[in-house]
Amino acid sequence: MMLITLPLDQWTKDYSRQNYLTHEDSLDTTIYQGRREELMAVSMSGAWFTGQMTYVRNHGASWGVFRDIGQDIRLPWLLLSGALTAAGLLWTAVRLFQRGDQKAALSVGALIAGGIGNFIDRLRLGYVVDFLSFRCGWGAKTWVLPCFNVADIIIVLSLCFAIYTLLFENDHTTVKTGT
Repeated sequence: MMLITLPLDQWTKDYSRQNYLTHEDSLDTTIYQGRREELMAVSMSGAWFTGQMTYVRNHGASWGVFRDIGQDIRLPWLLLSGALTAAGLLWTAVRLFQRGDQKAALSVGALIAGGIGNFIDRLRLGYVVDFLSFRCGWGAKTWVLPCFNVADIIIVLSLCFAIYTLLFENDHTTVKTGT
């Protein structure tokens, strides 16, 4: 799984950086936003959904959380917590595989691959490249989703699949050993 997801994630981020970075935001020098290109626009009966390619440097964690903490504290903390999380997930994947839960182990492995994709960005660049942006709304209400990338998609899908597998595809039987 990692052999597919990591190169795809890094290639799409590099493509975004090369093709969509056009200017630095003059109001906030920590966030760089580039040219936006509409991917899709769907409108039906007052409801609409749009997707755009853009370029955003995410200096924080998910959805930019912790971006206001100083770089000298934030980056080491994000790298350390990412490494510890990956180690814990790897241990979990091995245990699931040994237990016979290959689907759950594979989904946790994919979760690790997505995390490593963002970890590589933080290690190499000091931030994570995000480039997909979506908005949806009905009438006067508009929701703007945080920008994300391929690694984020892999993380969300593999987490959902792992939860589904563990909740609905396990027999949840306990093995008792006699003494």
